[in-house]
Amino acid sequence: MLTSGKSYNLAQLFSGEYSIVIPDMQREYCWSSEVSSINNKNLVKNFVSDLLKSDRNQTVQLGLLYAYESPKNDLQLCDGQQRITTIYLLLGYLCNRVQKPETKEAIKQFLVCETVYNRNRLKYAIRETTLHFLNDLVENYYLTNEGSNEENTAKFIKEQDWYFNEYDLDPSIQNMLLALQDFETFKEHLDDDFAYFLLNKIEFLFFDMVNRSYGEEQFVVLNTTGEPLTKTENLKPQFLGDLNQDDVIFENNTKTELGYYADLWEEWETFFWRHKNKAHKTADKGFNEFLRWIYILEKVTIKDTVESDKQKYSKAQKAIAQETFNIFNLNEEHNKTKTLDIINEYFKTIRLLSKDKKLLNRFLFQEKSLTQIALFEWLPILYFAKHFKVDLEDKYFKNLQQFIKSRAKDDNVSKASITTSIRAIQIVKKMVLKNEQDIAQYDVYQDVASETILDRIAKFKFDILIKSSNRDSVENAFAKAENLKTTQGNITFMLVAQQNQMTEQELLVNKFDLEAFKNLIAIVEYSFENHSNLMRRALLTFGFYDTWHGNTTSLSSYRYSLGNSPQYYGEIANDFDHEFHITILKYLYAVQQLQPLSKDMLNEWMESKISEYECTNEDIYNKVRCKLIKNKELINAMEQNFYCVSYDETKAYILYKQKVTGKNSYKQIL
Repeated sequence: MLTSGKSYNLAQLFSGEYSIVIPDMQREYCWSSEVSSINNKNLVKNFVSDLLKSDRNQTVQLGLLYAYESPKNDLQLCDGQQRITTIYLLLGYLCNRVQKPETKEAIKQFLVCETVYNRNRLKYAIRETTLHFLNDLVENYYLTNEGSNEENTAKFIKEQDWYFNEYDLDPSIQNMLLALQDFETFKEHLDDDFAYFLLNKIEFLFFDMVNRSYGEEQFVVLNTTGEPLTKTENLKPQFLGDLNQDDVIFENNTKTELGYYADLWEEWETFFWRHKNKAHKTADKGFNEFLRWIYILEKVTIKDTVESDKQKYSKAQKAIAQETFNIFNLNEEHNKTKTLDIINEYFKTIRLLSKDKKLLNRFLFQEKSLTQIALFEWLPILYFAKHFKVDLEDKYFKNLQQFIKSRAKDDNVSKASITTSIRAIQIVKKMVLKNEQDIAQYDVYQDVASETILDRIAKFKFDILIKSSNRDSVENAFAKAENLKTTQGNITFMLVAQQNQMTEQELLVNKFDLEAFKNLIAIVEYSFENHSNLMRRALLTFGFYDTWHGNTTSLSSYRYSLGNSPQYYGEIANDFDHEFHITILKYLYAVQQLQPLSKDMLNEWMESKISEYECTNEDIYNKVRCKLIKNKELINAMEQNFYCVSYDETKAYILYKQKVTGKNSYKQIL
């Protein structure tokens, strides 16, 4: 038995029938992917470099080794995992590269114990794949001469028949392979003398933690890098530490409480490792973001008062604003198994939703934490999917997604996302309370929905859906219109145009015509989604629609834009407080008369409108308008569709790109 408070070198620690066990409360092996803030090198390279620089005649103390023995001869490591694992991998790497037989034998005694069945002296209990990999690595690589001359150690190992595909999903294994690759950097210095130094001159001060309970407590406050553990790294021992490990009560009496939840945790870790963002070295950021979502959703209640004053933010709002949160406070009882069960329910939902490529690409496993407006979109559908156990093709699930996505594009919603995110969650929670899956049934939740989210047009669309005998077709038409770049989710002007009205206040549910609306979608697609100079000229025949775009000091002029994107025309059309929206509506009213509509017919009609237009010379703006309508070469030459009018309204210019130099310049047209 090792004596607490006494120093032991590696040859002594890894001797007799002793084995070092990395228990399930530990984090993954990660030193090869953690970078020092001092020299921007990973911790493996820094560690090996420091060892190589050490005086080999002197004993090097690597600090305390916290462990407890259970069962006999198995030292359960509470602190020192990263250092011990790195040294074990390093000595194994040296085993088939040293020259002296006695050195090779000493390393072999360090790596394995010949007198026991499971002879590896380093055992990972975090997950079975890590345990099996280390066994395979030692038996098939370290203790053989195969691959010792390979330039790319990791590549060679992955090509062996003993390397299984499952190993690719284990973060510890992948970091171990990276560590082996890092050793290649120092291979000219890794000799017999260095191996002797590691085995006999590297010492740890052993501290006996007596039992698991004390070991878990110690693990929470220590790690091998000398820095505090991250929240995610701290979680596992805190959650699993005091669970029952004796009574077999879970999964048809085949697992203990500890075994059951440890297996769940391993499943979560594997999933988040497999799907981690390419910019992340570990799965920690993705998993911590997942826990943030859960915390926010579980902390929101339908009775909450939503505050915009930062000093009065709720716990959920603080988490939305990227402030710290404590996942252990998820329920009032602070019941760890209850919290683990909640996490697992969300995990099962995340695993399902990750199969939807659009959701995967927009919300899951992102490089950075989701923004507030992204949380507005994501959290309500996550909660809905978890509670109602939906499949990806569920119509009500898709309807909720469409509604939330469209509202997220509203500037009023996005600017107030610290409050609207909470309101959106409350909407879904109220639906859950009333067991109502149809977002169109807004009477169920309008008492918790702000007018910013559930505005007049949202209610109008829902009223149409509820009363429609062909609801699926109407929903598809609305979704198609809302997903246009022109509308950015706001189809108010299209609903107004379909009913030949001028304002949204004049809209009537019984005047909605699905076929006319679908025709209007085609018009918007032909005209604005695929905007052209021909369309811009034809639109000018119905009135002005340009917007002020700053001043040009060199010309003493105001600058105006005729638009460069579909969104430009949608914003003008939906601005009912500005007279220019009438230009867009008049255009749409006129085009709706073309039956049957086609792209060619629309182009011919535009040419005729331009040809028939009669210029007026009332002021310089109308003169510019006339020139742009009648002279297609002029508007085609415009760069970014900008024109200028002088402050004294005597001159006009267009911005154009010179053919020879390619530079932008201004050309006077009046």
